[in-house]
Amino acid sequence: MLVRNTLIEALPLRAKSGSVGLVLSLEGARYYVFHSRQSRDQIVSNNLQKKIALHHELLHGNTPYNDAQGQKKYQELFPFARDIAAQTYIDPEGRHAEESMIEDWNKIVQDFYLVRGRLPRKADVFLNFCPCQTRNRNPSPARALDNINYPISCHEKLKQFCLTGNRLKMKWSIYYEQQFQDAPILNINFCNLKVMRLPPGIAMPV
Repeated sequence: MLVRNTLIEALPLRAKSGSVGLVLSLEGARYYVFHSRQSRDQIVSNNLQKKIALHHELLHGNTPYNDAQGQKKYQELFPFARDIAAQTYIDPEGRHAEESMIEDWNKIVQDFYLVRGRLPRKADVFLNFCPCQTRNRNPSPARALDNINYPISCHEKLKQFCLTGNRLKMKWSIYYEQQFQDAPILNINFCNLKVMRLPPGIAMPV
């Protein structure tokens, strides 16, 4: 979690290669930046595929890459690469950006309290991609975050999170810039929670 005092400072930090980024604004007083992170198996898989492709290029130059041979080599090497990665400090699970925000909520509230001397009343969340839904491929799984069980998908997690605990007295606006995969566009206005595509009239700093 990165903490900044202005959106102009925070928003550029949202961009991170290979990650979905999120900026949480509490009353325009504090800004918190989060990123998605891959699981250990995803990191191993991506790196192994790149190394196999590089190995082929070094040995065979411009000769077309044979997917079947590459997959065979991948299946042979993946268990070894996974065992090596298990000896490192790489997180075995990974997190979506929304999950990281939920998991760090108590730290966020403590930080905001030091600035304002009270609990926050309003939150704006700026995502570069729409929260994943159960209709997406591989939505975030059901799991415990900060010792509370949450359902499948970040869409459902955010609904539970914003409508319970000390968040229920807050006004939540969650804006996203792009559709995620091929799931329908989210447009929700329920109780204290609004989820919608970033309106054209809201200019985002660059």
